[in-house]
Amino acid sequence: MGSNKKRTLVARKSPQFVKEAHGVRWTDVVQAMTAIGTLLITTIGFCFIYVQMEQTQHILNSSTHAAIYGQTQVLDQLMIEKPFLRKYIYENCEPPEDLERRRIVLSTTDMFADFFEHVAQQRTNMPENIRRPWLSYIRDVYKSSPAYRDQFKDRGIWYEEEYKKLVTENNTPNAAVKCAPDEIASVNK
Repeated sequence: MGSNKKRTLVARKSPQFVKEAHGVRWTDVVQAMTAIGTLLITTIGFCFIYVQMEQTQHILNSSTHAAIYGQTQVLDQLMIEKPFLRKYIYENCEPPEDLERRRIVLSTTDMFADFFEHVAQQRTNMPENIRRPWLSYIRDVYKSSPAYRDQFKDRGIWYEEEYKKLVTENNTPNAAVKCAPDEIASVNK
């Protein structure tokens, strides 16, 4: 019997006994730790990528905003240099009959239409608090400028359908009015 007891003690100390008694091998532990480490590193990597994407979106929004305001300044400068244009963009005045002024008004509304199409195309790159006022502004100019509306009627094929729909859908224009002509001397101002 003593020899049997000795054999049991040796068996309990052997690696085979440890495996059977606890059901875990050291390789299983290393494999589990490697899997947890990999999961942790992957999670940290995804967090890093998310932060990078957020920063990239912020940079894109800022860049879009800066480009649009740069173009706005060009149009503002034109309106300052030729103040008679204002009534044809914002005050429901029909394009003038005077050929020289008519060309200036139509060229200006062409510039506005092209610029507004660019704004509409870039709207997904703008934060909501900036996008909404721009779209309101575009729609308001459509309401108040017969010359701008004529761009869509006469040259609608030049513009993408989504832009035209954005501007015209559920947007009733104001009635056009015939405005008094300005003094001819102010054309070059």
